[in-house]
Amino acid sequence: MNEVTEIRLASWATMIKARSESGKIIAQWCADNNVSQNAYYYWLRRLRSQTLQQMNDVAEAPAPCFAQVPVSAMPAAVASTVRIHSGKMTIEISNDTSENILSFLKEVLIRC
Repeated sequence: MNEVTEIRLASWATMIKARSESGKIIAQWCADNNVSQNAYYYWLRRLRSQTLQQMNDVAEAPAPCFAQVPVSAMPAAVASTVRIHSGKMTIEISNDTSENILSFLKEVLIRC
């Protein structure tokens, strides 16, 4: 997509949001703002299509693989850290992390 199209999409996204927040029906908003209804619906379709494509791109990205790692008792003097890297995200877990936090992270990672 070229730069001009990206700028137009951003501009129309702003206008479509403004129409939605105004509470007016599309015909009335277009008349009040000197906008062709055909143009409004054209750019609405383009924005929906772009959003759908972005969602598909995210859905097609490879899913990270997770494995359950048993937590064993370690002497307090041993300091260790587990680092999990996935794309731009890094999670660091130390050996003194509470089981509540570990359970929370597990749930979050399963939902991703």
